Parts: sequence; C-alpha cells; structure tokens
Amino acid sequence: MLDCGATDNVLPFVDASSVNPNLTALRQAEARLTMYGTELKTLGMLTAAVEHPLSGKRRRMDFYVAATHDGMVYRV
Repeated sequence: MLDCGATDNVLPFVDASSVNPNLTALRQAEARLTMYGTELKTLGMLTAAVEHPLSGKRRRMDFYVAATHDGMVYRV
C-alpha cells in the first residue's frame, strides 16, 4: 500500500531488496528524514515502478530505503 498523501515514500530493507535483489539501483538519499526531532536512518533511495491495482495506471516513484525494520539493522 502507498500513502498518496505522504511527503516521502519509505520501504523497509526487506521490501526494497525484493524490488531490486542486490540493491544495485540504490543511490544516495536526497534528504534526511526526520519526524519530531528523530531521524530515520536510511540506506539510500531507489526508483521502482508501481501500478494501481484498480485502474492499472503505472508510475515510477522514488523510495527511501529504511535501515531498520522490526528491530533489525541492515547495512549495504
């Protein structure tokens, strides 16, 4: 699910690696993501093609890849 009202799109490492298994498309993050003074650690960004399940419309979107998920810390 994507939040169409979100300022930025974030994927956990596990999901990002299913889009791009070796994360070869990972590039440097464009910004630091913070909320209420806490920074979300990211590994970088990648672009992925997404498709709306009802309309079938497709679009390429940028995603920040989170370095942590469910207490696990990931490194590339």
